[in-house]
Amino acid sequence: MIFCCAGLAAAQTPATQTSGGSINQYGAKYKKAPPAPMEGSLLLPSTYQMALVPGIRPHEAVLRIVSPVAVNGCVMIKSPHVQEKYYGANIVFEIGQPEIQIDTSKRYAHYQCSATAHYTQIDLKLDARRMKESNVRQITLKANGPSDILDVRIEAGQLSLVPRTTRAFKPAPMSKGQNPLSLPVSLTE
Repeated sequence: MIFCCAGLAAAQTPATQTSGGSINQYGAKYKKAPPAPMEGSLLLPSTYQMALVPGIRPHEAVLRIVSPVAVNGCVMIKSPHVQEKYYGANIVFEIGQPEIQIDTSKRYAHYQCSATAHYTQIDLKLDARRMKESNVRQITLKANGPSDILDVRIEAGQLSLVPRTTRAFKPAPMSKGQNPLSLPVSLTE
C-alpha cells in the first residue's frame, strides 16, 4: 500500500506492478544496459626482454619481445602494430602501443573472465635467407621513445643478434652459457 501518493497506483502498468501493487524495481523497464567495454592504450614499460625462437621454416627465426610487466584482471591486451622498414643494410621495426580492453561488467561472488596476468608480446619474423641476400647488418628497434640497435651476424648456419645498445630492449635471462639472441638457421631450401 502506498501512503504518499494517492494517484500513483492508477498510473502503474501491469509489467511494473507486483501482487501487492508496488513498483518492481527489478523489472525490465528499470534495468540499465550493460556498460560498453573500456578501451585505451597500455603504456609500454621502459625495458623489454627479447629472445630468438625458431620460425615456421628452417631459414626463419622469430625475435620475441615480451614486456616483463603484467596487467592483472579482466582485461584483453591486443598486440601493438609493428611497422617494418628496410633502409639498405638496416631493418627498422617501429613498435606502436598495445591496446588494453577492460571488461567492466559487474561480477559478484565469481569471475566470468580470465583474471590472470596478461603480458604484451610481440613476434618479429626474421628471414635469415633474405637478410643474407640483402646484406642486412643491423636491426633498429624503436618503441615509445628509446631505440636500440642490434648487429646482425649470419655465419656458419647461425643467426646471431648482438646488442650494440640496450636502453629499452635487453636479452632475456637464460640458463648459464645460453645466448638468447643466437639460433641455428638453414640458408638453403
